[in-house]
Amino acid sequence: MTLALIVFGAAAVTWQPFAALVAAAGLGIWLFRFGSRQAWAALLVLAGTLAVLFLLAGNSEVIRSVPVAWIFGFAAGSNFGVAWRMTARKPAALSTAR
Repeated sequence: MTLALIVFGAAAVTWQPFAALVAAAGLGIWLFRFGSRQAWAALLVLAGTLAVLFLLAGNSEVIRSVPVAWIFGFAAGSNFGVAWRMTARKPAALSTAR
């Protein structure tokens, strides 16, 4: 959906929304799939993500789709990272049923 907003939205398509989307998705996957060993580091990354969102939204020179791409990219990456982590922990129980 975010990719559709970037491509078909009112703003011209540039590299900035795509870069924000990919960077935030990568950050979300890293944080929620692999995580960090210290809880304070994960909290610092989450707070930093929100700080970047507010900086992007407050900057008048940034295209308006960049903050949207950033936050939804992070949300999508977080969901993907959690799903990846949960499926990696489950054993293959269906392969034994015959």
